[in-house]
Amino acid sequence: MTPRQWQTWQYGANPLTQYVRLWMPSDNDRGEAPKLPVAVLVHGGFWRNKYSIDNACHDTLAPFLCSKGFAVIDSEYRRSDHEGGGYPGTNEDVLHAVKCVLRKHRQRQRQG
Repeated sequence: MTPRQWQTWQYGANPLTQYVRLWMPSDNDRGEAPKLPVAVLVHGGFWRNKYSIDNACHDTLAPFLCSKGFAVIDSEYRRSDHEGGGYPGTNEDVLHAVKCVLRKHRQRQRQG
């Protein structure tokens, strides 16, 4: 099972800081939604702008977890240096990112 980044969605107003990536096994190319365990990755980074999803080793950790049979939700969020970031905005962003993926999954299920 080779992992790959499957989809990216924006969940908030800022496309640079409010998006979520979904990683799926590559044998799921048709976009079917098998019942898989889900890992949610939240990067650290001292809550500062210079630390982001792109320098948090998620390009290795997400594929590793995916190769072990997990679907992986990997989110970017507003940090304390961003308008609306810090508490509670950062926490709310992570929650909205997960809800975005769940919404997309439910939409796909309804479409058949």
